[in-house]
Amino acid sequence: MYQQKTLVELHYTLEHLFKTNVERLLEQRIKMVTRKDIAGADEFHIRGAAVSFELASQISLQ
Repeated sequence: MYQQKTLVELHYTLEHLFKTNVERLLEQRIKMVTRKDIAGADEFHIRGAAVSFELASQISLQ
């Protein structure tokens, strides 16, 4: 059964997001991505890298 997407899902759902990000990085000649390279696009995590590390540790992501 189809469920209507929430406003949050609609806001953060973009088609081809990964492909678009990779293309933009390559346009800037970035092949090995660092956190510094993507810091400007990390708008979801208000506390920046700190919260990313916290979330990763909670799901046992290395």
